[in-house]
Amino acid sequence: MTLRRIHITGGQGSGKTTLAARLHDITGLPVHELDLIARIGGGNGPERPAAERDAMIAAIVATDDWITEGVQLGWTSPLLEAAEAIVWLDHITSTEASGRMVRRFASGALHELRTRRGRERFTRVGDYLRHTRELGAALRHARSANDPDTFEVSLAAWSGKLVRCTTAADIEAFTGSVSSP
Repeated sequence: MTLRRIHITGGQGSGKTTLAARLHDITGLPVHELDLIARIGGGNGPERPAAERDAMIAAIVATDDWITEGVQLGWTSPLLEAAEAIVWLDHITSTEASGRMVRRFASGALHELRTRRGRERFTRVGDYLRHTRELGAALRHARSANDPDTFEVSLAAWSGKLVRCTTAADIEAFTGSVSSP
């Protein structure tokens, strides 16, 4: 099927970014990470003012071709309304999501450590500790943010275009059905 506006959602660590990249490779559609819209610089950056965030969402909706991905609910309603397909990744447990987050964190930390030279590897201990605290906070938040009931209620209005992936095979089937516009 040919889709030009795809929204991907799901809990933290569910594979939204990975799926968005795969769909980009298939379709060539631009990908918009909602973390970068929700917070200045993404991640743990300061929250973006609602008016600025809403204007960024409106700019995406005004275009014909896009993939958006993020855990955010509520203020993403314009994207959900405009999307041709909403893909909900609901195939992993909170324990599996936490494991993915820890592996992503460890991989990033090792990469950073390898790119630093000499004493710089050891003078950044404060940064490493701060990142570890941020990981702990993200893991605590993931338990509540990955609640399927919350997603089910929030996505109910768009059930006609909702693709709920409860297994890895569901994700593969959806990915295999998408073609380039």
